[in-house]
Amino acid sequence: MSNPSLTWQPHSHKQLIAMSELLTLFLPNHICESLSAVRSFSRICGGSAALAAAAAARLGIRTRLIAMAGTDPFSEAALKTLQRCGVHTDTVLTTDAAHIGKAFCCCSSRQLHWFYDRLYSADLLLQPEQIEAEWFAASGVLHFSCGGLRSESSRLAHRTAIQYACTKNAVISFDFSTAPDLHNTPHLIKEMHGFLPLSHIIWCTETELPLLIGNRTPQSALPKLTNGRTKLWIVEQADGSITLYTKSQQLTRKPISTERHNLPGERSAFIGGFLYSMLLDHADPRLLSAMPTEILSRWATFSALCAAYSRSGIGAAASFPTRAQLDLFLKRGIQERFSRQAQSQPPLS
Repeated sequence: MSNPSLTWQPHSHKQLIAMSELLTLFLPNHICESLSAVRSFSRICGGSAALAAAAAARLGIRTRLIAMAGTDPFSEAALKTLQRCGVHTDTVLTTDAAHIGKAFCCCSSRQLHWFYDRLYSADLLLQPEQIEAEWFAASGVLHFSCGGLRSESSRLAHRTAIQYACTKNAVISFDFSTAPDLHNTPHLIKEMHGFLPLSHIIWCTETELPLLIGNRTPQSALPKLTNGRTKLWIVEQADGSITLYTKSQQLTRKPISTERHNLPGERSAFIGGFLYSMLLDHADPRLLSAMPTEILSRWATFSALCAAYSRSGIGAAASFPTRAQLDLFLKRGIQERFSRQAQSQPPLS
């Protein structure tokens, strides 16, 4: 099988624009059954759409972040992390009225436990009139997530951004995966549902899919899933596999096995790798609905490789690979294992 990290050159003039909340993530330095028992944390930058942009920037694509940050040291540290990855942050606004949110993680022997402190975070203050049309002049993809949609003003700001991006024929990518602190807020979930028909690509997890299609199987719901503007659904399975659904096809890619498991960065690395691949192939909304299977497969293959690299690292942004690091990663033996997995994939349907 050909090396998926060597098939393209970064020639796209289009850029990835991410709209995201910014978070400071506190990860425990040891396994512990409860947050109260954690003795020490490591601090890293969070915000799912921002991290996806960072992953794409590390690979070499032009990326820009639209966000509202505070003037606090945590905001400064988060922005410096993204800038080191290559993300342009000149469209990040600041306020003295709030700080960025915080999230604390406890990693027990069975699962992750999260505690969020973002009730009055800076991203809630983003206003639609602050979004400028010229920011989207070279936009190829606009990517955003549920975390940035928690206030009326921020939702209006996202709708304004979507309108500007669509005038440039950009792909609208919506990560519907919701954090645990949003699961008990049905009014917010309902508001977030309103962004599904506005999006060309929708990302979600297997556990969240019933919130969107009820008790039906993805196959039976496929006509509705890909109705209107939406062309592609990307669903993360419990075992780490990713399934892509279009109106005419279904494609599943299993995760590449590596020694360790890096939860904070793995998913963002996959999304960033996928959006990077799309931009290099000049995908637009019209072409997305009729994308050949071999191209979708190539995007998924490359993204799985990015996720595997991140999974073998530590942290989030620090674990995202450059193209050169991916090449070295393959040379160290991952390619052979990946080839065996790819050959065992079931036939495409």
